[in-house]
Amino acid sequence: MLHRVYTAPRAIRAQFGLGFALAAALLPWGRVGAYSALIGGLVAATGSALFALGVFGRYQASQPGALAGRLVATELLKLAWAAALFLLAVRTVHPLSPAAMFLAFLAVQLTPAVVAAKADRQSTVERAGSWPRKP
Repeated sequence: MLHRVYTAPRAIRAQFGLGFALAAALLPWGRVGAYSALIGGLVAATGSALFALGVFGRYQASQPGALAGRLVATELLKLAWAAALFLLAVRTVHPLSPAAMFLAFLAVQLTPAVVAAKADRQSTVERAGSWPRKP
């Protein structure tokens, strides 16, 4: 029986895809909103990629204490990365739509939770036998 599995690379690809899709969707309403959304989406997606590399880069299951420390350290790095990129964008990109940038950031930041929930829901339904099997 095949189950969908949540993986960090799948979620990060989804984040980059959503960031570009949001920018493309806003393009008909103007370039400022589109590139502002792209900036917000890329800040979130690159932060998640840094987090995944930091946590899962040299993962050893025999050292759970070290993994917990790496989780905290990489999350702090991710927050510092986002703050630095937002500050850089606000200071250098003119004109900028802060609403489009931060809403795209929020949407892209929530993408891994949606990907994980979808994968978990589908595998749970498949295990229960009520999902039609795909050949």
